[in-house]
Amino acid sequence: MEDLVQEHIVTSYECGADHVLKPECFMMFCQEMAERHAEENGFGFNWGFERNVIWVEVQANYEFLRSPRWKDRVLMRTNTGAAGPLKARRFIEMTAPDGTVLARADLQWCLMDITTRGPVPLKKAGLADLGPCPAITQPLQRLAWEGEPEFAPAFPAPRRDTDFNGHINNSAYLIWVLEHDAAALPAEPFAIQLKFKKETMAGEPVQVAAAAQGDQRRYLIGASPLRAEVLIERRELP
Repeated sequence: MEDLVQEHIVTSYECGADHVLKPECFMMFCQEMAERHAEENGFGFNWGFERNVIWVEVQANYEFLRSPRWKDRVLMRTNTGAAGPLKARRFIEMTAPDGTVLARADLQWCLMDITTRGPVPLKKAGLADLGPCPAITQPLQRLAWEGEPEFAPAFPAPRRDTDFNGHINNSAYLIWVLEHDAAALPAEPFAIQLKFKKETMAGEPVQVAAAAQGDQRRYLIGASPLRAEVLIERRELP
């Protein structure tokens, strides 16, 4: 498949008070671009709906090198391929007009049967010829978390965070972490890794637990059952 490349002008509502693009908005860019590329290649949302399957993101690795600012023009590039019998991998790269890499995403997806909630092999869905897709980020290695995690008081998953799939959007887990811990994001460059364990519906009680070791912060979103794990780490990136 050919790369999909599109241009975007960073808007005010995608930025924080510092006029810098918020990381959760880059996550939303990635989700939207993934759907557009999949749709143009014949396996997007409508294709899945006809087959009673839906794409579900199971892990996401992000690297933020230099986030753009309000009104900056950026270029987004993406492509996808197989990462195994049950998983597809997608890379997304955001660059400045001069080619400087601003952020990267390495996303893993699986097809889920809407009725059984079980995974569907790519071959069974007719996607055996996706071809390989190399990783473009270095996954974080979770450090040891000593002792039992202590969760903050529960809050209902907000309706505003529901997406068109009917459950809480993946970007909401990072938003909840940032609301729970104002110091969660270090200075750039930094990396974020999210592992999605179980979908969350609006109104369901969720909690956040946090721990830190060295340059890494770890967050659990849950607590019973565990919904997601988020790792954030400052490190020198290529």
